[in-house]
Amino acid sequence: MSDMVRYALGFNGEKAALIAKELFGITANATPLPSERDQNFHLEASAGKVYVLKLKPPMLFSKDNAAELVQALDRILSEDGVRL
Repeated sequence: MSDMVRYALGFNGEKAALIAKELFGITANATPLPSERDQNFHLEASAGKVYVLKLKPPMLFSKDNAAELVQALDRILSEDGVRL
C-alpha cells in the first residue's frame, strides 16, 4: 500500500490522539494502522485499554444526488402504496 493512500487524510498519531481525547475523552498514544481509503489508529490508553480510531473522508453528496435518492425511494415505496 502506498503512503499516499495510507495517509490521504493527513492525520498523524499526535493529531489522532488529540481527536480521541477531545471527542471521546480517551487519553491514549495513537499508532497508525494500515488502511485503504480511511485512516485507522491503534489507541493504547491507561490500564492497558486499547481502542481503534477510524477516520473517514467526507462523503460527497450533492443536491442532485439527494434528489436522485428521493426519486428512487419514492419509486420503490410507491410500489408498496407509500408516497413521499
